[in-house]
Amino acid sequence: MGILSQRLRENNGGVHSELMTLVRLYRDELPLDRAASLIAAEEGSKQDPDALVCALDRLAEGLYIPEQASPFEAVARLNHHLFEVHQFKGDVAQFDAPENSLLNHVIERRKGLPVLLSLIAIEVSRRVGLELLPIPFPTHFLVAPAAADPRFYVDPFHKGEVHRAGYLRARLNRILGQNVEEDLWLDAIAPATNSAMIFRMCNNLKAAYLRRGNIKGALRAVEHLLIIDPGAYEELRDRGALQTQLGHTDEGIADFEAYIAARPYAPDADDVAQYLASLKS
Repeated sequence: MGILSQRLRENNGGVHSELMTLVRLYRDELPLDRAASLIAAEEGSKQDPDALVCALDRLAEGLYIPEQASPFEAVARLNHHLFEVHQFKGDVAQFDAPENSLLNHVIERRKGLPVLLSLIAIEVSRRVGLELLPIPFPTHFLVAPAAADPRFYVDPFHKGEVHRAGYLRARLNRILGQNVEEDLWLDAIAPATNSAMIFRMCNNLKAAYLRRGNIKGALRAVEHLLIIDPGAYEELRDRGALQTQLGHTDEGIADFEAYIAARPYAPDADDVAQYLASLKS
């Protein structure tokens, strides 16, 4: 992919444009390693997305999973490789740090958020022939071996802890404070698309920047979110707010107008319209 990415950057003006091209080409099947590498490169001018993809290649070196291995044996080998040999773990001390949502920092520091650690597990295992599914469990991303029947779930944030469905359902009941309905439960454990996984990663990055008052960083994250899902109209509203905070009033007005046009009956549409009128006056 190195030659392709180089040509894309030369023809389209940088990693931002390459991400747009990648989304247009692959849609929901967005390559996780490439997308996460491009976003990390956008955040750090010295980062080379090709080098980050190669770093994932190197992480897979030394991991051997026999073709006849059961899903449990395959996960045990993966867990030993990632969490014992390479010492990856969840960052409990600084859970909301932006670095935990950027691939280069997570690889370098060997710690991060559930979604990034899940992405690394998926990409490392893919390189040796093991398919892991991304599971967007509420509040805590997980992975699951595609071949397992019955399915079980792996928590990369907690060094590959393995859970059965019954445990997760009880956990979801505790999170919501009630017994969840079947439809909600099935949604909680349904595999996500690759684009949805990258969207969640960028949403975490946006939140981390906002908590630190880093408006420019939050704006970059919103730009990524809108590239991945142009129909995420709430991000148009948020981009408008961030643009106005940075003094880019015309750009903010355009985003607010686009949001109201797309979501005229949104609960906050009247409030946005009033703020828009004040900006114009």
